[in-house]
Amino acid sequence: MTINHNLPSYITTDELAAMVHVARNSIERRRCLGHDLPPHYKVGGRVLYKLAECIDWLERTRSVPLTVHVLEHKAA
Repeated sequence: MTINHNLPSYITTDELAAMVHVARNSIERRRCLGHDLPPHYKVGGRVLYKLAECIDWLERTRSVPLTVHVLEHKAA
């Protein structure tokens, strides 16, 4: 069997929770309530997330502290 290394990488709920420094239960609760999370896939009773979609989600939910906005404005 040949493995295609171009396939997307998937992570588990535990790995997503570790990535964003929250408890697994927080991720599960947010998913069940329909809160903003990356799309998930159920495979054989497991919940998986595409790593690339998790990174995109983190970038979309990123916030810049007010002090950075003020400093950028002063520099301009």
